Amino acid sequence: MEFPYDRENFKDRYTRQHRNKLCSTIVAHLSKDGLMFIHPTQNRSLTPREAARIQSFPDWFQFPVVQTHQFRLIGNAVPPLLGKSIGQGIQRWLAVAAQVGSRRSNHLPRDEHEAMEWLIPLVEAAENGTLLKVSADEFKRGWSAIGFIHNHLHPDSVQDNGILLVETSSSVSRVSGLLPQLAGPAYARSGWPANLVPIAEEAQRRYQRGELDLDEYYYSEAQIASHQWLKKRVESNAV
Repeated sequence: MEFPYDRENFKDRYTRQHRNKLCSTIVAHLSKDGLMFIHPTQNRSLTPREAARIQSFPDWFQFPVVQTHQFRLIGNAVPPLLGKSIGQGIQRWLAVAAQVGSRRSNHLPRDEHEAMEWLIPLVEAAENGTLLKVSADEFKRGWSAIGFIHNHLHPDSVQDNGILLVETSSSVSRVSGLLPQLAGPAYARSGWPANLVPIAEEAQRRYQRGELDLDEYYYSEAQIASHQWLKKRVESNAV
């Protein structure tokens, strides 16, 4: 059959899906763009049930709307298997949170004062250009302290700082009495204090070399410990 579209502008039209490869992204308006989803062996578009299977819906799941609206529900849905995977990840995180109180790591600060004691030597080493010489234990303690003090910062976001710096105060952290060099100025996009960026970059290098494992690099235990410590402090102040 002659292709009725300009192939330069309609490259996804009459795209036959491969039985053993990834399918094109299922879209909510599939009923209108069925030509983007040709059956692997038959000359027709996919049915709602086939689209649902691609999205990982079990065959017993019923969509209580007419066929054209079924495509919309299926295309807009979070695939059930993806939702399951996210839920299991949250479940594992909560399990770790429940254990932090019972097994405190040697690299986990007890409070804000100890966290600052551990972090200041790393800031000084960054200023002196001697971060590479910092021992593994000392670096892990300082890196964990960042997760404790700035429990909103994500290690990967340091790769997208941008160029705009803003003046900050201790409000960037929920820890009181934060030393100025640990707080700001910070990058507006990522939230990372400029003085801590070299430490985050060194943490990435050590993680890539295998000197920090996954849990140490993403310091989730330090963030959990920070939340628990802050909660206790608020409760004690309320009494």
